Amino acid sequence: MNKKQRFKLILCCVGLLLLEAPASAELRIPPTPAQDGHGDFVQDYAGIINDGSDIDRIGEAQRVAFEEHDTPIIVVVVTRMASYGYHQPHIEPFATQWFNQWEVGTENTNGKNKGILLLISVGDRKGRIELGADWGRNFDDHCQVIMNEIMIPYFKAGDYSLGITEGVESLLKMAKEGIKGNAQNIAGSKPKSYSFKNMSRSSKNILFAGLPFRIFAIVLGIIGVVMAGRKLESGSLRTTAFWCGGVLIILGVFPPLLFLAMIAVMFVLIGRSGGGGGRSSYSGGSWGGGGGFSGGGFSGGSSGGGGASGSW
Repeated sequence: MNKKQRFKLILCCVGLLLLEAPASAELRIPPTPAQDGHGDFVQDYAGIINDGSDIDRIGEAQRVAFEEHDTPIIVVVVTRMASYGYHQPHIEPFATQWFNQWEVGTENTNGKNKGILLLISVGDRKGRIELGADWGRNFDDHCQVIMNEIMIPYFKAGDYSLGITEGVESLLKMAKEGIKGNAQNIAGSKPKSYSFKNMSRSSKNILFAGLPFRIFAIVLGIIGVVMAGRKLESGSLRTTAFWCGGVLIILGVFPPLLFLAMIAVMFVLIGRSGGGGGRSSYSGGSWGGGGGFSGGGFSGGSSGGGGASGSW
């Protein structure tokens, strides 16, 4: 390699370092919620965790992990990483810096660095379980099981709240096993299938709220198809009845399409009525802000690079 080639190589390395430096130096991470020896262990900046059984289950799991096993399990949910000044494709550096800035652990009080950060970026469709240094790398595979087989199936189904709840309860099992335990003792536990039985209350409400409309649409669709085949003499009427009936059946069978159709009809009706009123929004029963377990503080922890990431 001649001098010119070496000079170009050095320039490339310097350029890469300059590009990477702002990504970590300019992150706008909120202040730690654990100041003055207490703080909420759930920080839901995206407002997706249901205020009810889910947040109660998360809080109880966090309490047991912290009080009985010296393991703070911190849950952070953001809308997008870019909102905090992070513009890289990988979530790992983002989670590591968040972990370190919040010092997730109890090293300042008892010398233990067993903290766990569960960070979910909803808009980026990425998640990360970041582990304190005391965990080493022995539980990385188990964290990957929690992410891929327990949490992400719920995320793909749109139930972030229940996915996070199940994930935290799985992390509690890991905290009970402890850093000196064997991950194989818990890695074999089968994740719950996403079924009606373990759907969150909000998901069930959405399902049943549309059920009468679905049945009505299917019945009307069947009537339209039957009329197209037997009752109508006009060819154009038969074609119209057949297509309208088929569309109604499809809308009834696939609820998301029915929901979109209902929204379209609503906007058409509003437009025809000439109403110019203000817009309203519905939070769907979701809960935003701090919460979960808040009976103790955490500080002094640092990431050891272990854990697992996932996307959906």
